Amino acid sequence: PFFRLPALGGDERMRGFLRGRYRDRVSFIAQTEFRTGLFWRIGAVLFASVGEVSPSVGGMALNRFRHAAGAGLRYTVDEKEKLKIRIDYGVGPGTNGFYLTVDEAF
Repeated sequence: PFFRLPALGGDERMRGFLRGRYRDRVSFIAQTEFRTGLFWRIGAVLFASVGEVSPSVGGMALNRFRHAAGAGLRYTVDEKEKLKIRIDYGVGPGTNGFYLTVDEAF
């Protein structure tokens, strides 16, 4: 089914792109995140990602890889359960996204 195909974007993968804007049969996504505590239950994060979707593994090309980066804040609601409220803002070439979610991206 179409909506089960690998996709870029959203609040977990390639933040900054609309979820599912790029979708095909195979995907490659690499992302990293730097998290640090600021004070009390407040933390900050910087993130970056690259990725691509293609009809086949052989169809992937380096010049079509997309990239995104951004920053966010974290508020720890429950330290024991590690439950957090996330506010992230991601940007990519010609696109951006604001995300308000509960729990970590990964």
